[in-house]
Amino acid sequence: MSESQENPSARSDSSAEPKLAPQPSRKAVHRKTLKFVVVFMVSVLIMLVGYEVEKQSLPNDWYLLQVARSTGWLLRFVGYSCTVGGAERFKGKEALVRASLAAWHRGEDAPALPPPGVDTVPLSPWEAWGFQAAQARHDRVKVQAELDAALKDTTKPEPERSKRIDELQAHAMQMKTMDMGPLVSFVWKAGPDRRLADARKELEETQGASALPEPERSRRVTELKARIAALEKDVLAASAIPRDKRERDDLIFPFIVVPDCGAVQSMAIFLAAILAFPAPWWRRLAGLLIGIPALFWVNAFRLSFLGVIGAWDAGGPRFKFAHEYVWQGIYIVFVVALWMAWVELLVRRRQP
Repeated sequence: MSESQENPSARSDSSAEPKLAPQPSRKAVHRKTLKFVVVFMVSVLIMLVGYEVEKQSLPNDWYLLQVARSTGWLLRFVGYSCTVGGAERFKGKEALVRASLAAWHRGEDAPALPPPGVDTVPLSPWEAWGFQAAQARHDRVKVQAELDAALKDTTKPEPERSKRIDELQAHAMQMKTMDMGPLVSFVWKAGPDRRLADARKELEETQGASALPEPERSRRVTELKARIAALEKDVLAASAIPRDKRERDDLIFPFIVVPDCGAVQSMAIFLAAILAFPAPWWRRLAGLLIGIPALFWVNAFRLSFLGVIGAWDAGGPRFKFAHEYVWQGIYIVFVVALWMAWVELLVRRRQP
């Protein structure tokens, strides 16, 4: 009898041993690593350059407003009030703003001035911020046209002509490099004067609200009058304290969400790392659908935190340190950690 017939269990045990998958060679690993680095760097470069080109575009204006709105929504949970867009600065000019936007959209230079009092509907945050961005782009085109005309005009004497060209070039460069964004006005703590003014404004709006039922309107008017009377006493008591001995009545911090506050550059790095890593496309898509919104809200939390620090420190050195050093590092670490979590939990997940 042969050995295999004498020990059948030995053959079955040896055949039951799991077969190990062949390991890639060192050269193949180096090739994959080099491909990842090249695709990553090229993708980052293309996206960053593309964003610089489109930084002054309408889609980026809309995105910055969404960042400002999300930040304002978070700040309202921790502060007295927060407004976005700066529409209050255009009170009484609503018709002119809308007419200017319509004229610029048609390619016209100056709108026809509407009669006063025709349009008094308050501007939306998008209208207020869109008007500022469109006006800046319109002024930039006008300055560039003046510069081109000055370069072509050779009739002026040389000292005046060179001086005018230098001024226009400096102005054009300043406008081209100037960053703009929607305004976020955050009030962390309101003093008696601000609270009294807001209560009086609310009383005026409530008295003119014809849509409210009469019992409800009367009740709210009575409550507001009582609140106004108490606030007037607080204002009178605060005015008796010398100004140099008072604490800060208002803790406010208005700031502008410029393009660098949108964290698009960090999102581009995350996007490039996802696209460059060798993984099935549905896993890449899942990483983007989870990672990009997470980075967006982390950035909104970052801006909200900086808004609170800015209101507390009045935009002083503590705010600048947190803005320029602390949160810059934290956000970069979060981008790297989120990408590593995607690689380990979704791409390299082992099936049982």
